[in-house]
Parts: sequence; structure tokens; C-alpha cells
Amino acid sequence: MKRYQATEKSTPGERIARARAERQPIDQPGEIVDGGWFWRRLRNKYAARVERIATNPKRGMLRSNLLLYQAMLEYVEEELQAWEELGDDIPIWSPGAALGYRLGPAMGFHTYPLDSFTDLMTPDEARWSMDYARKRGFPSDICDRIQNIGTLMVSGRLPQISLVTLEFNDCSQGAQANLWAGREVGSKIYTFDVPFEQDMEAVRYVEEQLREMIDIAVKNIPGVKYDRESEERLIEYQRTYREAMHWQRKIAELAAQKPCPISGRDALRMPARQLCWKPSFVEYFKESYEELSERAGTGEGPLTGPERFRVLWTATAPFYTDPFGYLEERGCAVPVYEEGTACATYYVPGEGEQYFGQELENPIQEEAATLLSDHWAGTAERRIWEVTMRCRQLGIDGIVHFEQGGCVTCNGSARVMGERIESELDIPSLYIRGWCQDLEKHDEQAFEAQLGEWLEICTRRKEARRQA
Repeated sequence: MKRYQATEKSTPGERIARARAERQPIDQPGEIVDGGWFWRRLRNKYAARVERIATNPKRGMLRSNLLLYQAMLEYVEEELQAWEELGDDIPIWSPGAALGYRLGPAMGFHTYPLDSFTDLMTPDEARWSMDYARKRGFPSDICDRIQNIGTLMVSGRLPQISLVTLEFNDCSQGAQANLWAGREVGSKIYTFDVPFEQDMEAVRYVEEQLREMIDIAVKNIPGVKYDRESEERLIEYQRTYREAMHWQRKIAELAAQKPCPISGRDALRMPARQLCWKPSFVEYFKESYEELSERAGTGEGPLTGPERFRVLWTATAPFYTDPFGYLEERGCAVPVYEEGTACATYYVPGEGEQYFGQELENPIQEEAATLLSDHWAGTAERRIWEVTMRCRQLGIDGIVHFEQGGCVTCNGSARVMGERIESELDIPSLYIRGWCQDLEKHDEQAFEAQLGEWLEICTRRKEARRQA
């Protein structure tokens, strides 16, 4: 096992020099590789996308997507400005999963969800990033998103991370990638012990750890604090998040209608967690609900012809292809994605009495409750219960388990969940192996053939039961 001693750590200048020396074809001639590199590329990408949607919207896509991309462009410009002003002095928090997206901004942190950042890469950027990680010992058979997390942290293409926090949940590889990269760049590291239980004793246990982490951050990272003003901001950001969740719940209600008004691509699209404390986060979901409500009222939807079948899609999907469009052309709706708008737990930490038997006592407890509610951080039983609940609510006919390479959850509890739900609800499952970003391993023709064959068998079975 490698021992990370202080003498092995490189300086920011050394990291930037190394990154420049190892340029790959994605770099343009004369392009500067520094902590603003990622933000400059995203700014160009979102500026072009906003202009394209505003002037030539794609048929069938939600108009509210313009709000989302405008919000992302504004966010990227803010982060680029912070880099240009402060460089590596920006206080940056990289949380492992559900934590930090309200508490971080309230304390003065810039909170980076690195797994979400990898989703924003172009195919060329993802290819370069995976090659970079593998040269440093990452295996190629683990989740490609996880490989890219480490690259973003150590390649010098983002500002230096100040604080890394982890909790060893189902995505243990993600925690390991954050831990490795945090050690490489010299971040402060804090690991949370998150119980499986969801009760007030567990809330107070995690709250105690959170307060310890806050104390470490305030003492060691310039530019962050937690005082009365910070707590007032945190309360405001939590209120904003709860309002957004209200509209997400209403979207989930619309998803139950037939014909389905929601496209699979819209169900999969998860607005970036780093926006969840901003008013634009609420605006996007409110606008999406109103637009989807109009669609539901007129019977408009993404399907070609009548709805013959509807699928709950789990875990993830190949990012640079559209399996949902393939299904929708064949009358199969995909109203819900396990981690997306219409299926997330919809657990709102502020509703403490409903989940913990009493109201939460302070905003730090609300953040602790967020960790305890992470969909993938509990037992397999909890995941099975949540997906079963959505199947009942939305009238699901089948489940597609996208078995992401190297994913503990996808390749662990998927078949247990599928067999349980089939025995209880007579809902069949398809287990299909794939990669979300490594398209060199993706066979589009074989992937679609497997989807199509399973769908045809399931629709014939459904029709036979209806006529029986």
C-alpha cells in the first residue's frame, strides 16, 4: 500500500507544469492548462448551447431546459471569475455524495460535485481523462465516472481542492478516488461514519461529526467560517431546496399519467447539485412542472404512437447515445430514472417529524439528515423498498438495470432487487451491461438489439395477460 508522506506531494506549480507537459489532442494550440481550464471549456459549451436552444429549440425537448443551461452558464462564469481573482486560494470543498451543497456555500466554500463534473465532459475530454487516470494506476474495469473524478482533481485542470469529505457508502470506489486524489493534492480530508439507521440517535451522531468537520475547516482553510450569518444563509438555502423538492414531487405525480408526458432524456437529466441552493434551481423545476402539466392535459408526449409499455431505468445510462429514444419509438415510455427527478427518494431533511419521529432541532441536523437519506448509502433493503414504491406509484411494467462496469450497487443489489420486485409485483427485469462514458466499450447495435428483444417479449406477455 502506498504511503502518502508530505515529501511526495507536489506543489500547484509543479502540477500545472506536469499537466502542460502531458497535453493531449483535446488541448487547442496555445490553450493554457491551469485551474480555469475546465471552466473556460464549459463556458464556451454552455454559451453555444444557450444560443442554440434560444434560437432553434429541438422539437420535443422541454422549453425549461433553456433555464437550466442559462443557470449553468451563470454558475460557470462565477466559478471562472473566482479562479481568475483568487487562483488556488479559492476555498473548495469536494464532498463524497449528498453533503455540502447548501452548507458549503453558506460557509464560503465553492462546492464541487466531481462526479457531476465528469458528466459534463465531451466524449474527447472523457477519453483523455480516462487515459490520464489509467496511466496513474487506475484500473480500466471500474466505473468510468470514478476514473474521471481522480483526473479532475490531480491534472491541474480545476483549482486545487481544499477539503475532501467522504462517507463509505455503496459507491465505495468514488470514496477511494476522492481519498487518493485528496492525498495527492494535499487537501484536508474528513471521513464520516454514517449509520444505516434513520432515527434521531443517528442524526445526532452525524451532527457531532459535522460540527467537528466544520471546526477543522474554519481553523485550517482561509475564507470559510460558520457563524450566525452563515447559519442564516444555510437556513435560506435549505428552504430553497425544499421548495425545489416540492416541484419535483409534483413532476413525479405527472409521471404516473398515461400517456407519459416526460421523455426518458428529461427523466435522466439531473440538474447539477451545485445549483440546489440557488433560486434558479426552483425556477427550473417549477417551469418544468408547468410545461409537463400542459403536455399531460393535451396528451402530448415523447412516444411514437400509443403507450404500450413503461420502464423504470436504474443506476445510469450511456451518456453519448439515446437508448430512451430507441424505446420511445417503439411505444415504451421511460418516465423515471432511479436517481432522477421522478424517482429520487424525495426525502426532504427538513421534514424531520415524518422521518425521525420529531422535528429536527437545528440546520446542522438537517444537513446530517441529508447524509442519512442518501439513496445509495443505506442497505439494499432500503433501495429495494424505494424502487418498489416508485413501481407501484407510476404503474411500471418493467425495469432496466443498467449494470455499470465495476459498480458495486449496479452489480450487487440489482438482481436481488429485480427478483424481489418480480415476485411481488410480477414486473420483469432486464440486466444489461454497459458503460456511461467509455464509448470504446459500447456496442450500440448490440445494446439496442438486447433492449428491443426484451421489450418485444415483455409487451407480448403484457398483452397476453390483458386478454386472459
